[in-house]
Amino acid sequence: MDVSINKKARRLIMAIMAGTLSFFIFIGGGKMEYNLVADKKQTIRVGRKVVISSVSPVHNNLQVVFEDDKKTGYFYALDSNYEQLIIDARHIYDVKAVTDRNIPSEIVIAWSKDGNSAILFINNYPHAVMDFDNKHGFCRSGFPPRPHNSPWSVKGHEWDEKRYNEIVSGGSH
Repeated sequence: MDVSINKKARRLIMAIMAGTLSFFIFIGGGKMEYNLVADKKQTIRVGRKVVISSVSPVHNNLQVVFEDDKKTGYFYALDSNYEQLIIDARHIYDVKAVTDRNIPSEIVIAWSKDGNSAILFINNYPHAVMDFDNKHGFCRSGFPPRPHNSPWSVKGHEWDEKRYNEIVSGGSH
């Protein structure tokens, strides 16, 4: 990966962790505004029951929820305009597989400024994205497989670096 991308990502995450609502980064003489609003930040212990919810800063019907039920960590997309409230779910981890679960982890949920996408960061690393505009949820594990009858994630749940970068930078849909 390009070193400048890593530097940009680090600066972005530091700004999110600080709770910055709007931030800029200067690279090569140009100015780039990131498209994220940090909403929730919480320290957790993997394997201890926790639920962290975050409502879109623009659309009251859109919400994401991170849950550790003592066995697994999941990230859910919810839309109160639908009868079935949970519209997508992304597997984040199995507690038994997390080798450093005894160390506190920092959870951050950030939304795109347009309120249509949410990103789950764990320890400054993006683990999952819920893209409500494109009905696409994706995560590092790519699990679980897409249900056959779901209008969400028809392209699958595998990590989409290109779309993640578009959301972070405020790029195209």
